Amino acid sequence: MGKKVVSVTKLVAVEVYGFTLIMKNNMFGVLVNGILNNLPMNLNDGAVLVYQEGYNYVIATNFGLLVTYDLVYHVTVTVPGNYQAMKCPINSHYEVCAQACSASCPGLTDIVKCSSNCVEGCECDTGFLFNGQMCVNETECGCYETGKTYKPDDVVYDEDCNRKCTCNPAKGLICEKYSCPESTKCMVKKGIRACYNTDPCKDIKCRVQETCRVEKDVATCIPKYTGTCWAWGDPHYHTFDGYNYDFQGTCKYIISKTCGDLDGLVPFLITERNDNRGSTAVSYVRNVDVFVYEYSITIQKNQIGQVTVNGELLNLPVHLGDGEVSVFQRGNTAVVETNFGLVVSYDWNWYLVIKLPSSYYGMVCGLCGNFNANILDELRNPAGKPVSSVIEWGKSWLAPKQDKEHPCWDTCEKNCPTCDNNEVKLYKTEAFCGALTDKTNGVFQKCHEKFDPQTFMDSCVYDMCYNKGDKKMLCQALSSYSEKCRDEGIIIKNWREKFGCPMNCEPHSHYEDCASPCQPSCPFTDQKQGRYYKPGQQFWADEACHRLCECDMTLGMVACHEASCSTKEQCTVVDGERACRPISYATCAASGDPHYRTFDGRRYDFQGTCVYQLVGLCSQKPGLVPFKVTVQNDHRGSKAVSYTTTVKFSIYNITLTISRNYPYKVLLNDQLVLLPLDYNKELLVSLSGWTAVVETAAGITVTFDWYSTVTVTLPSTYQDAVCGLCGNYNEKAQDDLTMPNGKIASDGRELGESWQVALVPGCSSVCQGPWCQACSDSEKKVYQANKYCGIIVDKAGPFRDCHSRVDPAPYMEDCVYDVCHYRGHYGSVCDAVKVYASACQSIGVTIYSWRTESFCPMVCPAKSHYSLCTTGCPATCASLTSLGTCRRHCSEGCECDEGYLLSGDICVPVKDCGCSYDGRYYKKGDVFYSEDKCAEECTCGENGAVSCQKAKCRPGEICKLVDGVKGCHPEGQGKCVASGDPHYISFDGRRFDFQGTCVYVLAKVCDDDKGQLTPFTVTQGNEKYGNGKVAVTKSVAVSVYGYVIYIQQKMPWKVFVDDELLNLPLSLENGRLRVTQEGRNIIVRTAFGLTVLYDTVYYVEVIIPSTYQGKMCGLCGNYNKNSGDDFTLPGGRQTTNVDDFGKAWVVDLPGYVCGGCGGQCPQCEQAKAVLYGKPNSCGIISAPNGPFKVCHSKINPAAYVSDCVFDVCAVGGNKDTLCNSVQAYALACQSAGVQIQPWRNSSFCPASCPPHSHYEMCADTCGGTCASFINPFACSESCFEGCQCDDGFVFDGVQCVPLNNCGCVYNGRYLMLGQEVVDQDCKSKCVCQASGLVKCEKLSCASGEVCDVRDGVRGCHIKQAQCVVSHDGHLNSFDGMSGAIKAIGAFEVASLCDESAELWFRVVVDVRVCKTGASPAVAAVYVFFKETTVAVNSERVTWVNGRKVSLPSKVTGELSVQISERGLIIERASAVRVTYSILQEVTVIIDSHLSGKMCGACGNYNNNSEDDMKTADGKITTDVSVVVGSWSAGDFSRCGL
Repeated sequence: MGKKVVSVTKLVAVEVYGFTLIMKNNMFGVLVNGILNNLPMNLNDGAVLVYQEGYNYVIATNFGLLVTYDLVYHVTVTVPGNYQAMKCPINSHYEVCAQACSASCPGLTDIVKCSSNCVEGCECDTGFLFNGQMCVNETECGCYETGKTYKPDDVVYDEDCNRKCTCNPAKGLICEKYSCPESTKCMVKKGIRACYNTDPCKDIKCRVQETCRVEKDVATCIPKYTGTCWAWGDPHYHTFDGYNYDFQGTCKYIISKTCGDLDGLVPFLITERNDNRGSTAVSYVRNVDVFVYEYSITIQKNQIGQVTVNGELLNLPVHLGDGEVSVFQRGNTAVVETNFGLVVSYDWNWYLVIKLPSSYYGMVCGLCGNFNANILDELRNPAGKPVSSVIEWGKSWLAPKQDKEHPCWDTCEKNCPTCDNNEVKLYKTEAFCGALTDKTNGVFQKCHEKFDPQTFMDSCVYDMCYNKGDKKMLCQALSSYSEKCRDEGIIIKNWREKFGCPMNCEPHSHYEDCASPCQPSCPFTDQKQGRYYKPGQQFWADEACHRLCECDMTLGMVACHEASCSTKEQCTVVDGERACRPISYATCAASGDPHYRTFDGRRYDFQGTCVYQLVGLCSQKPGLVPFKVTVQNDHRGSKAVSYTTTVKFSIYNITLTISRNYPYKVLLNDQLVLLPLDYNKELLVSLSGWTAVVETAAGITVTFDWYSTVTVTLPSTYQDAVCGLCGNYNEKAQDDLTMPNGKIASDGRELGESWQVALVPGCSSVCQGPWCQACSDSEKKVYQANKYCGIIVDKAGPFRDCHSRVDPAPYMEDCVYDVCHYRGHYGSVCDAVKVYASACQSIGVTIYSWRTESFCPMVCPAKSHYSLCTTGCPATCASLTSLGTCRRHCSEGCECDEGYLLSGDICVPVKDCGCSYDGRYYKKGDVFYSEDKCAEECTCGENGAVSCQKAKCRPGEICKLVDGVKGCHPEGQGKCVASGDPHYISFDGRRFDFQGTCVYVLAKVCDDDKGQLTPFTVTQGNEKYGNGKVAVTKSVAVSVYGYVIYIQQKMPWKVFVDDELLNLPLSLENGRLRVTQEGRNIIVRTAFGLTVLYDTVYYVEVIIPSTYQGKMCGLCGNYNKNSGDDFTLPGGRQTTNVDDFGKAWVVDLPGYVCGGCGGQCPQCEQAKAVLYGKPNSCGIISAPNGPFKVCHSKINPAAYVSDCVFDVCAVGGNKDTLCNSVQAYALACQSAGVQIQPWRNSSFCPASCPPHSHYEMCADTCGGTCASFINPFACSESCFEGCQCDDGFVFDGVQCVPLNNCGCVYNGRYLMLGQEVVDQDCKSKCVCQASGLVKCEKLSCASGEVCDVRDGVRGCHIKQAQCVVSHDGHLNSFDGMSGAIKAIGAFEVASLCDESAELWFRVVVDVRVCKTGASPAVAAVYVFFKETTVAVNSERVTWVNGRKVSLPSKVTGELSVQISERGLIIERASAVRVTYSILQEVTVIIDSHLSGKMCGACGNYNNNSEDDMKTADGKITTDVSVVVGSWSAGDFSRCGL
């Protein structure tokens, strides 16, 4: 028969014969299975009729059910009689013709007249009598008198209680005279007449801490007060009786339970479990269990808005029993409230409060104490005996069932943090925890009378101290006290603003001091059995998954239908949720070079480097979530080898990208996101070991290690429904090489090509060339040894326990294949072994330590350490909920040190954790835009909270996504070029020539827009070139982010950073500043968009973002889109003279030295200009059909042709100058992204490359380096000509080497094999070893040494002293004495007193006044050695032993004279270094071992400046000029001075 369910909530629903019929208030028509139909209707051949009768809609069935509804409020239901008699009460049975009074209690028929006719119904069983309500034993029959029924032993009184009657079933009602005792009165209470006390309270017995209250003559026992126990923060406990203590155990403990004789009180049990967050010395409440009325209620950390009841995960609110228990959300807190006054609240994070009525006085036990108003007897174990300490007390209340998956401890065992008195004093001040107790002008002062803040203050100091000043601890303490005040009705306002503790409100919500406890919610939340379901939420209504229900928003009710799990699923409950779950899973993997293993176990290799479909849904099967995973591979160090570099996972209308270019981050719809990431509770991305793990609600899991190994795990529901390189998952390996056209591929190459879905520049699906040949058997044998791949199959090796579970043979084979192609490079061995180790650990097999100092050693980032078995779900700063409990096996990897947590991709102290917001994690201090149009700028603050404010992009900016970052980015850019002689093109397009030979400001930020713009300066050093008539760029320096990066002419692959010589590529400032060699060019790039390119010969480009418009100055102009005002001088004045403009921007040198060629600039004869303008010379640049024709529309060649002609002409047709000039245009084109044609050949500018390299028009010099092979280094998409290493070779900073000769990457720097690096303070020295590992050891400078940079090398160097004769005639001695020289003539400034010493030298300066009105300055310098004399004049012309020499000059083995950007250097190793600058400043530098051995005007260098004021003959003076004059050089004539 049909089933009947009738309910009224503004509608009537009838389920019958498989139909669901719904009549809704004021809806004209009837919904049948969700579809609206007009009346009348006839369903199932008359089985159901629906029609209108008057105002009513009528549903009538063929078995007699009749339902009417007037579409307003009146409903009638007529149920057929046979539905009423189907089930009979106890002691009776069904009869078609039952005699109602055939067996009734004596006297019953006197009251009720029985029908003489039989009726269908229930009849008493033999031996039982009907008592008017039910069938009972004869002895249980009552009394029937005066028209009333009395139960056996009932006592009744007449109206004045003058007569008392008792029901005796055998004798009837027996009555006797009666009168009420003293102090009682005849009354009716609760429908019963009797003699009651005149004081109702005497009729009930109240407990010790209860009081009797009378309302409407009814007495009830009321608790006298409510006790409160809490645990918050670290945790700090406060018992019902007011005892305060700290206990950091991390197990599950009984915090409170009922004990002893309850005498009618409702029993309950509350347990709580703590967890560590970054430090074993600190623990917080993790979850709370409440057991009451046979319900088990669990509130779990971060599971906001939900609780688990009897194992089932439910949304709040939840109502249990008949009003016995309610669970609801108040603000950010879950509240469990019972009908007897117990209230348990937990904020899903760290704050637990239990409130209990005093009825339970002395009736409870646990960590909340015994609630007996005695603070001295709290520390008692379950047996009631006192214990000696809080730790022992905590241990004694361990809950019987502990979580086996989470090992726990009761106290901190090792590495426990400490707290000194100075820190305690600091945190007690009003700026920190002292704010709670501040009585003068404290924000919490008004609450002090109600609630003593001292305990909270003490706990706050404790937390701040042990958590190293973590701001979150302060905010927690202030919040806890504020909550207590709120409970007392005192609202503390503005404390969050004052102490920097913003609340972390999610998007579309904001903080209020006093928010309504009942926030607006969705109007159609449906209630079913006291449970609430969210709109659209589906759930199973039975235990066998046969009835699926949905909260239907269109109907405004829960609608259910028959359903079942598929054959590939089973009905199970996991984490409180009942669902159809897969019976099994299968995994497909690609690792190494890539070696593929399909879902069905088929193995093959495929080395294509394009984009391929790894796996995707290819079926129309209902119920399967569509998805697709694609992979892109790239070559690394060899064209014979390719590795997976990028994985794209498309599902739920989003695309997730995991790329080697963004280690430990992912891209969500092309936007860069830190881990963990929670997308819509459907997709979770987290870090496990070194691997990104993507888990989905659909049961699909994707992993990628950001290096080469990708896996996809599918549930059995996807069997025979997928396709791609991973096969079809039909449990048949033989058809796994199926191509999209349905045919079977012959090999991996054909299969791979068929699943190609996209191209990337330069990609191919097949290996071509001599390097593709397979390894020989003899080579394989070498790499099968235990010191290479053999460790995988070694029966006594570290993987021995795994061999029976995961066959090692294919992994061994793959390892040998990869290592052979990499010629034994240890990195490839380690990667291949790691793949097998990971396969073992992923199924829970224990492996043993396989890495050693000599075999695959592992170095972890700062503040972390290597572990063979790190937890599969490492603790992170993020407080995101996951799709379920962590069930991942452990894996090898790096884990944060004690006291540190994972913040995105780095380990930070717990106090430096960031913020979780809208499912994403941000580091502390991160600034991001939450809205698509950059209308709201948000900042992750100190206390883990995000605060947002309205924002808009500045002029020159547009809201867009750049390199994965959404924000206000420049809408364009400006470019300035300096090339050749140098010829300049400003940001605004103005062309000019300036031949100055000093250092000039090329581009500088002169207005940083109130700190909005990052300041930077680019300088350019020029020198004379060729015949001296022209100048070229000899150096470029970029000052940015506090660094000075100096690029020197003809020095590729190296730059000076703050005077230290470093290899390229180089990454500084966490990747915000990168320096790379691309082609022949060194390129500096910053995160804000500055790009500086120098080809180390001839050509410089400065590219800046549009945000700098109008804010610039220097030779490149002001970038204001007006070329007419580009000749602006430093003071803001304009000039038209190019020489005046140029020399005004000189750096640190007098302008008169640094002007251009003035009126003596070289001119080119017309005939020569024509000659050099031909296509076989400079004219190749503009030739209409030449190699650069595609570039002409992008970059006008005219300027480059005329510059080329000018330069080539000036140097008499020099071929190198011609080639450099043509190369300048080639660079400009390639920098703009234009693909030019080859322009070099054997007769025109032939390219020459070092050994093991060759010329390429588009050379991969960035990706083809050791550094890039070891660690991914983001290269630009630009393509430049240059020398590229041959296959199998990579560039190591000096030359092309085989892979196994590569060095190391350390702190963003590349170190060559054996190269040492010393840290900033010379505290440690690290050396690059052959294994690719950097080994570090402690370093300290010896006495007499100093930590600094000399000749580009940082280290401990011998202390030096310097004496300076400045350009304006001042002397500063070795020991710091200073003053004006005043005198003119030749003076001995420094000499070694011992003229017989091997290192003897003497420095003489000739001071003259060369211009009227000028100060005395050094016009010439003479340095004498035992065998040699060097003389230099102010023009830097140099004579050695009287002969003029060209520089640089190596005079002897120890003595050299060289020219630098700012002067000339004469150096004798271990003795003296004399520099003579363009400014005519002389500096004499000597080593510390010459201390006390010096003579001359510069003093004796004895570290005492007081005795420097002595003349040559030892007399004391107060005038420096007298000291200098006494050291007059006698071998120089003073005649005429």
